[in-house]
Amino acid sequence: YIGILIILFKAKSDEDNFLKTLIIIMMLIFVNPFAVSTIAYFVASNVFYRAIEVLFNPFTEMILLLYVYNEAINIKLEKVLCIGLIIITCLGHVLSFTDNENGLYTFYINGGKEVNGLSKLEDDEVEAIGYLMEYMHENPINDRQPVLISHSSGIRTYIPNAYVLFTPRDQFYPHTRLNEEFYQIAKRHRDWEDNNYIDYSNTCGYINEYGVDYLLIRYWENSEFDQASDACTFTIVETAKFKVKAVNK
Repeated sequence: YIGILIILFKAKSDEDNFLKTLIIIMMLIFVNPFAVSTIAYFVASNVFYRAIEVLFNPFTEMILLLYVYNEAINIKLEKVLCIGLIIITCLGHVLSFTDNENGLYTFYINGGKEVNGLSKLEDDEVEAIGYLMEYMHENPINDRQPVLISHSSGIRTYIPNAYVLFTPRDQFYPHTRLNEEFYQIAKRHRDWEDNNYIDYSNTCGYINEYGVDYLLIRYWENSEFDQASDACTFTIVETAKFKVKAVNK
């Protein structure tokens, strides 16, 4: 923010004025509360919160830092600035690795502890997908694509020939959902969502209507869907977080 203020109030050269104009335009479009509704509607509300990255990203931050450094040279405080940046950077690294919320990337380190570094999926998730692949290999569907409902976003990496009824895209774009009621029944249920209004009585009806063959579900997140689907499915395997189920045909 100091760099932005320096550019806005001390721009002199053509390059400075170009950056000043660019910053003003970005602020009017992306950081303007009066434009939030319009942009959120046309661009997609789920990405609007990232608009701040238009102003602050690794490229613009380097430019802004140079302006701050040059201003520090003018007032003979460049050494203080450098020492301060070194201390902040080192402290941010240390806090990140000591599980402190003030670290630079504590969130990413903690999140990485729960996933496989290569697949970017939880080990339990990969295990469940492996069981499903093994079952599908032993019981092939030769005349069409297998149809899946999956709570694993990485399922198509491992089973690319399958048709996944609902994908992560459907979470953000309601118009892509094949059936809104079925989506609400079958989706992952987050802790912060209110799912008490969902009627699960049509679960097996929808499963049969859309020709679903297999379910890969986080039963501890959506236990209602798990229980409602028992009437028309059987469990192949159950892991700590997942159930792999096949539909009775």
